[in-house]
Amino acid sequence: MMEEDDEIKVSGDHHDDDSDDDADKEDGDNSDDEDEDSFSTYTNQFYASLASSSQSPVLLDTSHQTNNDVAVVDPSDNSSFNDDDERNDGSELNVPPAVLRNSDDVKFEKLRIKQNYKSNNHRRSQSNHRNPKTISSLGPAKTIQNPTFCIGRQVTNKDLQPNAAANKVSNRERIRLAQNEEMENQIIKKHLEGMKALIDQILKMQSSEEFTVQDEKHVGSFKALQSKFNEMSEQYKAFKNLKKKASTTLSESDYKKQMAREIYRLKGRLPAFAKRTEIDRHVDWFPESDWRVLIIQGQTGSGKSTQIPQYLADHPSFAGKRIICTQPRKIAAVSLAKRVSIEYSNDPWAKPGQDIGYQIGGAKVKESRVEFVTEGIMLERIMSNKPFTDVGCIIIDEAHERSIICDILLGSFKKADKRWKDILIVIMSATIDIEEFSTFFNNAPKVEMAGRTFPIEFFYHPLPDSATSEMSYIRREVVKKAVDIHSRCGSVISGDILCFLPGQEDVLSAKEDFEREMTKINGRDNCKYFATKVYSLFGRQDPEQQEEVFQKLGTNIRKIIFATDIAETSITIDGVVFVVDSGVRKEMIFDPKRNISTLKLTTISKSSATQRAGRSGRTQPGECHRLYSEADFQSMSSSSAPEVFRKPLSLAVLSLIEMNIVPMEFEWISSPSKDAMSAAEEELRYLGAIDEENKTTALGKLISKCQQEPKLVRMIYRGCQDGFGMAAVTIASIFTVANMFYYIGADEAGKQESRKSRNTFALESGDVVTMFRVFQEYLSVSGMNGDRKNDDDDNKREETEKVVNQRKQGGVWCRKNYINGKAIGLIMSTRKELVQLFRSTDIWNSQLNQTNEPTDNELRRIIFAGYFLHTARLIRSRKSKLPQYFAVHPSVTGSLDFKSALVHHTTTKNTQTPEWIVYEKILRLKTTLLPTSTPIDFSWIGEESPAFLALCHAKQDELPTEKIVISASQECLRNIFGRYFINLNSLEAELGCDLDVDIDNGILAAYCTAVKKPRVEANLKRKVQIFMQVLKDQVEEEDYLGGTRVVVGLGYEVQEILFPQDFITIFIRSLDPSVSKTELKWHLELHGISFRNLDLRSYETNQTAVIKFYSKADAKVALEVLKKEKFKGKELDVARAGMGPRRGVTQEEVCRLKLSWSLAPSEGRAQICFHTAAEANNFVETVSTRFGGARVTALHGHVESKNSKHQRNKPQPPAMVLRGIPDGACRYRFVVEEDLEPNEQQFDYRLTLGSLPLDIDEQELFRRVKPTIPKWARVNRTVSTATKEKYEITISDEELKDKLAPFEEYISDGQCPQFYSDKNLGRAILYVPVDNKLALQKASKIDYCSMKEDVYGQPHRLEIEYNHTTSVHTDLYKFIKDDIVQIKNMAYKKGAQVWDSADCNNKYGTKTTKSKFIFLKFRTCNPRLIGELQKSLESVSSYTKFNHESLHLLLTTTGKLELDRIGKTAFLYLNPRNNGLYIYGRPEIQEKTKKQLLSSIKYFTTLEVVDRPLMISKKKINLRRGKASAADVSKLERACKSSGVDYYDFVGNRILVSGSEKAFAKLKNILEKDGLLYEKSPSHLAKLKGRPDCTICLMPPDSDFIQSSICPHAFCIDCLQPMFNIMPPALPVKCQGEDCQKLLGIGDITKTAKKESLKKYLEVAVVKYQQEHSTLFLMCPKQDCGQILCASDKIIGERGGEFYFCDECVTTYCIPCSLKAEKPCKSHEYDTCEEARSGLSNEVQIHVRRIQEDILNLQCPRCKTAFYDFVGCVAVTCESCKCGFCGLCLTDCGNDAHAHARQCPKNPKKNEYYASQVVIDRVHRELKVQKLQEYLKDIEINGAEPRVIESIRRAIRQDLIDLEIPTF
Repeated sequence: MMEEDDEIKVSGDHHDDDSDDDADKEDGDNSDDEDEDSFSTYTNQFYASLASSSQSPVLLDTSHQTNNDVAVVDPSDNSSFNDDDERNDGSELNVPPAVLRNSDDVKFEKLRIKQNYKSNNHRRSQSNHRNPKTISSLGPAKTIQNPTFCIGRQVTNKDLQPNAAANKVSNRERIRLAQNEEMENQIIKKHLEGMKALIDQILKMQSSEEFTVQDEKHVGSFKALQSKFNEMSEQYKAFKNLKKKASTTLSESDYKKQMAREIYRLKGRLPAFAKRTEIDRHVDWFPESDWRVLIIQGQTGSGKSTQIPQYLADHPSFAGKRIICTQPRKIAAVSLAKRVSIEYSNDPWAKPGQDIGYQIGGAKVKESRVEFVTEGIMLERIMSNKPFTDVGCIIIDEAHERSIICDILLGSFKKADKRWKDILIVIMSATIDIEEFSTFFNNAPKVEMAGRTFPIEFFYHPLPDSATSEMSYIRREVVKKAVDIHSRCGSVISGDILCFLPGQEDVLSAKEDFEREMTKINGRDNCKYFATKVYSLFGRQDPEQQEEVFQKLGTNIRKIIFATDIAETSITIDGVVFVVDSGVRKEMIFDPKRNISTLKLTTISKSSATQRAGRSGRTQPGECHRLYSEADFQSMSSSSAPEVFRKPLSLAVLSLIEMNIVPMEFEWISSPSKDAMSAAEEELRYLGAIDEENKTTALGKLISKCQQEPKLVRMIYRGCQDGFGMAAVTIASIFTVANMFYYIGADEAGKQESRKSRNTFALESGDVVTMFRVFQEYLSVSGMNGDRKNDDDDNKREETEKVVNQRKQGGVWCRKNYINGKAIGLIMSTRKELVQLFRSTDIWNSQLNQTNEPTDNELRRIIFAGYFLHTARLIRSRKSKLPQYFAVHPSVTGSLDFKSALVHHTTTKNTQTPEWIVYEKILRLKTTLLPTSTPIDFSWIGEESPAFLALCHAKQDELPTEKIVISASQECLRNIFGRYFINLNSLEAELGCDLDVDIDNGILAAYCTAVKKPRVEANLKRKVQIFMQVLKDQVEEEDYLGGTRVVVGLGYEVQEILFPQDFITIFIRSLDPSVSKTELKWHLELHGISFRNLDLRSYETNQTAVIKFYSKADAKVALEVLKKEKFKGKELDVARAGMGPRRGVTQEEVCRLKLSWSLAPSEGRAQICFHTAAEANNFVETVSTRFGGARVTALHGHVESKNSKHQRNKPQPPAMVLRGIPDGACRYRFVVEEDLEPNEQQFDYRLTLGSLPLDIDEQELFRRVKPTIPKWARVNRTVSTATKEKYEITISDEELKDKLAPFEEYISDGQCPQFYSDKNLGRAILYVPVDNKLALQKASKIDYCSMKEDVYGQPHRLEIEYNHTTSVHTDLYKFIKDDIVQIKNMAYKKGAQVWDSADCNNKYGTKTTKSKFIFLKFRTCNPRLIGELQKSLESVSSYTKFNHESLHLLLTTTGKLELDRIGKTAFLYLNPRNNGLYIYGRPEIQEKTKKQLLSSIKYFTTLEVVDRPLMISKKKINLRRGKASAADVSKLERACKSSGVDYYDFVGNRILVSGSEKAFAKLKNILEKDGLLYEKSPSHLAKLKGRPDCTICLMPPDSDFIQSSICPHAFCIDCLQPMFNIMPPALPVKCQGEDCQKLLGIGDITKTAKKESLKKYLEVAVVKYQQEHSTLFLMCPKQDCGQILCASDKIIGERGGEFYFCDECVTTYCIPCSLKAEKPCKSHEYDTCEEARSGLSNEVQIHVRRIQEDILNLQCPRCKTAFYDFVGCVAVTCESCKCGFCGLCLTDCGNDAHAHARQCPKNPKKNEYYASQVVIDRVHRELKVQKLQEYLKDIEINGAEPRVIESIRRAIRQDLIDLEIPTF
């Protein structure tokens, strides 16, 4: 057992026996509060640490542990947690604002946490309140339940009187009460443990040496943990407050129910629960406040939809009142009702119908406490004028979707109305614009809550531009990605897959495609995947089918769901781990000016993308696969436009009129345009829903009641008038699935059969009549004819076996005739719902029978009655494959769908094309279609609507009879019309014509009247020309070498070379989202700024403008101008573009000045940490000689003891106690054993040094500890409390200017000094970047310490910091890893900071990056060490370039296969720029590898190895995209193998062959014999219809083709790519079309050529540009480098020479010397060019060698053996000759030097053997200076030339600096 010393302390796990006994007694007395004290201590430490700096380790108070650990306690931290329940009065604690929140004026309530871990008896004994029922059930009277933890109500004295009935409690009740209480205790305990774990994580992160506030990731993680801790604290506080309130206000039964719910909520830890108190506070204020609306924004996973309705239902203010929550979709209302019913009743088997209910359409559960309804149901209740007397709160959920009905509800509730004047309105959403909503509701209060989603990993898979408009392609890619995920996960990774698609048809088709793919996969022999269950989910689906999606399956079954955006919000499908987001949705876009509604494929918004991704992270970590790029995501709009801007407002206007509201006066949250409102009123008048006075008619009232599309209601209304109600309802149901009624077929044969079947059913009466008759036939086959007559009967009759068989036959009939069975099912369900809706109306009951059978003509009249506004007239003057029609009302031209029954009849049966038709809708993608058409008679128009007949006559002159055709490139058309043709409508309105676009063929067609033709044609050509100029101006910045970038444009020619300081792109950030491109362009042009192009990137809250200029000079001028400008009253945030990724960088060295000074006075103590135990022990023994009166006051080690039981998070190095140590000296040492050496790296051998002089700083510590270099050393300083509380210490401009004044001439304008401060260490550091090394050396000579006064008694320090980075190829790294480890250890022990990217990957478990290089970074202030590192790294990575005249044979594919084989024993590097082959490794490996390469070349020369392609005829075998059959591919493979070629590959329709000339000839003969080779012939020159022919192969290209953006030529990708493999590259790149010399656009080149090919082109292009501008740019003299040097960046040496720094070689060269010597010559700052080239003379070399060996090295005076510096006793014995000599004056003293050492004149302490290190260093330096000066003087006396003496001085210049001898 160790004795305790007041000053010398060693941490150890040993205790005094008596103290242990006392501790045990004390623990026994305080056992009840042990856990509480432990958590209180943790929390105190947490707040104390957060108040301190986050850059240094936090030293915690460990006074409650053993006192053997050396620790520092923060005396200023006196915060603690009060566990007194009586003090729950809202007392506050001020926490530093940087801790938990960013607002300085926020006060945080003090956290009062009491752990309730112990027995219930102890807590009950604290209470004065008793519950007789609880007492009798839980034990004797002395164990009374604390009322705040009581499962029961607050009791009175009357309740405490004896009551026999109360004592009669069953054992089951007693057990249940005990279990409930135990469960509550366990949940509370788990919650507090979770908070404690968060505190541990925060403290661990804060104390980590790697943590820094400059790292955004560190700060983000730190704040996330803080936020989570705050959230859990608020949840615990809310639980305690609710429990206390409930115990005093509720009855016993209600208390039990509510507490069961609250315990469940605390266990769930949803973020919404943390906001419970805030929400309750707003509800409490509601009756007395002047606001009636509360806005809640809850992020995905916060629990807003499930929890907020429950919180409001439990609030006393709404006792006896109902809570109504609206949802935008039926499925959301039903699923939420089911989920909330389970939670609210605390019963996993509960169903809606008791406390929770719902109402959707015809389905309704009885009125309940909480009712979930659709928005339509709520609007219906408002329109019915029924009172809301039993309603306490109405919640509008998912308000961000902004449906028209939602906006009507919002506007209605804002309006004062006696029905809801006392009702609280709550608006909720995940992505709501909370400020906009709050402003709309008169600054209503807001509540924001965070979400709870698990980490989501994003993957971007952008689709080709040519495919983004093809829905079938997008659908295939979604299915393909789902299959890939399922295959990749196999049977190991579980998790369901949710795929988002635009529409119902796409969902059902994708489901079938996936099932088909699974059939193929499951048929394989080695199928090891989970079983799959595939579901579809869309809005019009049966509720029963929707419910199937939420069913839980077995553990080995994966659920695959294909869904529309219905799955984005409000519903959670448990188990979803993977989300596939197509990024598109189908939207009905309404143009009120043209009165046209078109169904378009559009990009989703950011909020939708975020919501979709959140589906994968609701219950566990997930993945989101996006079929678009990250740039596409950033360019998305922040949220979707409200429906009032996207859909017709006819139904909305009618609803407002029915509510006696003037539509134009209604207050919308986002007001629609007046045009839209007027168009809605006009449509309602045409339909007869309102009269001329805007009063609703009988039809209008029916439409308003049904809340269905007015056209459909009018159609049913007219059908009912004639007794055809059932037929009209059936037609309305058919319209909902018309686009998916037929099954298309899976393969080509299936498609043909489907087309035949569809044509068989086709009727001359049109598409709808045809589908109606097909549906009737299905009913007949399936035996369901009677259902049409009994749909209004709710009683389900029992099905007989005959009926079941008939329905099976119906399914078989559907499959046989290619009818979509799912569509038939949807028609049945929709028809049933509509019948239920209409059967109670007067019009339905106006006829006794609504099941009359209509004729085809009567069916057409029924359809026309609803859709007469969609009348279109045939345009006979058009020449088109499909009939073209002019839609009268919107004035749009479109064609019939090629699948239309009318097209079949007019083309095959020679019937006349109908003159007039009606269509369902306008579908606009590539072209304009009028699908689902029905022929009509012109006379019907006047009978139905005379007003519309007049309009038809007026539009006769607007028929487009002229056609204009313009050719343009694909890219040109895409930019003109936008993605998914979003600009099509606006362009048509602008030009006054109809447009058709054929992207694939590059054709733009316009249809207009003859009068408009000249103007339309001129405008179209102008738009094309404008964009063509934009294309020509397009450039790309390509990374070249080092920090050099190259600007390439047309033809891939270099237009500009950019060095690290150059740029041609600037960013204007933080622009308001309302800023348009036009406004910004005008602002730039106003200031005379010309630019190449401007682009806007939209983000959630702002925009960023990206501006590219024609030259770097223009960009620099623009940057300076814009920095001083304001835009819309706000200063512009302007920044230059960065230099981007530096590909090819092998080395980098950055030097900068490091200024440092103290921020606080020293305490006279310091901490020093050593690498090894021996170094630390040596320092302890010699500390008095190094630091005078200083001594070691603490050695931080661990002494083993039998009583050791305390566990530490971080292991301590083992220590021991020495006996016989003099008083005042340290008695402890670290254990030094050989078996501990491997683990020494894990320990910090740390010492505390006391009694230090106050003027010693860290730099002086390092100097005195030499020659040992410690890990780190720091001086303890007294930092004031005010300084500690500062979030960040800054430096004023005046102080910064003063500090930098001596270096002003060395700092350029573009360089920005960096200031850092460490509040714990009390040290400030200022990094000063300097232009070049010469200036850096000059600046370092400044005597900065003497120029600046000492701060707190400590000097200013000036150092040069060197940062050296080397990148090593990963393969090479594996070969030289052992050497790299030795170099790193050497640097580490010499005080350098070392970072290895390979070590980081291993240490932190990060994923392997795509980089091919391992990066080594070294940081030190020792220039010699940097030189040693460079030499060491160069030596271990030496290489030899392999040269041979037949090297090209090794560059063939066969040769590369041989190189791969040889490369397994040596690292071979093939430089793609110059095709140089380099061999790395030791000399013997290099020699062996050379022999192998020579042998391979000899063998290949014999075989005449070649690489050649062979073109296969597409007519024989089409290899592209897997179109060839397996038999054809097998045939080609057999031919290749039989020929004996070494390598072959199928690329497009070519075979790339590598092998001998003989094998190639044999293969060619085989293919020619079979007639498979392609041969050009005149017949192929004929133009074929469709796409233009490929200019190279003269054949129509397949899907992989590109059309030039500059000229009209098209190319097969496979034909164009080989052009980029030609060596040497042909520049500039031109079109390969005959007689076409136009340059290819940069976009065409980058899309076509492979990256490897472009690297070669870039190399040639740069060399060409340098030769053309040789006066401006130079080439690096190192032959295999290829870097470009800027001529203006030269540095003139002091003695001549022109120096240029190459950042690729990380070397400065003298160009004149390099040119004359014809080899790279490094810079020679202190020599002339002649001296540098000639090198040192022999005479100078001899002198330098003598100086370095005999003078600068310390030697034994007898045998001249060199020795190193030493510490301690100065009586030294030579190990070689056993000579005893004085270590100070180096005098030979025979065998023993002790007598001389005591009397040595150099020894300042007489009669002592020991001398301090400072004395030894000083004496040795003086001795070296004396000898060196004498030697140089002797050389001069002996007649040496001044030139020789000067050369000697230059050669030993660094030694002269180290000895502080003036060099010149």
